[in-house]
Amino acid sequence: MMVLSETAASINQKLAEMNYRQQLMDTFAKMQQLPADERPQSLKFPDKVKQTTVELEACSIRRLTLTDTTKGELLMLHGGAFILPASTAFNQVALTFMKMGYAVTIPDYPLAPAGLVNVRQWILKVYQDWMNQSQAERHYLWGDSAGANIVLRLLLDIRENSLKIPDASALVSLCPDTTFNVSKTAAQQDLVLDPKRMRCMQNDVGYQQFDFMQQTDFSHIGRLRLDSGGNECVVDSVKTIAQKCELADGNAVDCIIHPCLVHDYPMWQSMPEAKATLKEIDKFFQM
Repeated sequence: MMVLSETAASINQKLAEMNYRQQLMDTFAKMQQLPADERPQSLKFPDKVKQTTVELEACSIRRLTLTDTTKGELLMLHGGAFILPASTAFNQVALTFMKMGYAVTIPDYPLAPAGLVNVRQWILKVYQDWMNQSQAERHYLWGDSAGANIVLRLLLDIRENSLKIPDASALVSLCPDTTFNVSKTAAQQDLVLDPKRMRCMQNDVGYQQFDFMQQTDFSHIGRLRLDSGGNECVVDSVKTIAQKCELADGNAVDCIIHPCLVHDYPMWQSMPEAKATLKEIDKFFQM
């Protein structure tokens, strides 16, 4: 059994002591009431990062590079309950992949509640443009939390539209059941998400397109790696979806549940486990 690092154990303890998940739920509720363009956004990267930005239907798409790209193009979709823009922690993960040799593209997708109805088609357009304009040989997708849900839906839409699938996709802390219908034990052990408040917040028809529990056809969406923390309340749903993907035709699936780690744990890069997972995802991409 994997031994939890001292750093991860300390973070878990602090999150519990400060009632972090209720603070996060309060932030989601507050931000949901603000117009999307008034929500705090983290756009800063080191000066040595080369950036180009284009607009698509009033939303930005940023391409960032740090090295001469050798490993391919990586499209990264951030988390934040469909409400928050990309965070500083997410940008640090993107920077890590840039240092590994990827050209990273970050779409600042339309945010809930008003923008939720547009996310699916907007991301598909971004993906098509990204693939058509790229001269790279290899293309990869990353999504964490809500971003993982968007990536999985995108993969299904890519298949339905007979587009070229990416070479590999990484889904971190997927939340495939947007109703958060979980046991009391699972709810209590999650230090980041409160399933009752998430259920209330996502009680809207717009979220149903990103719920996968009733989805029956996961075939031909390619190579997938799913990473989730062991104390995430929806971890059983993640296992269910991973199994469905693995049994479907045209896929190769790795699903790793990391014992005792929290939701979206790679955002906590002081954890050795976070650093290790990013390195493992890099290796998975390059297989």
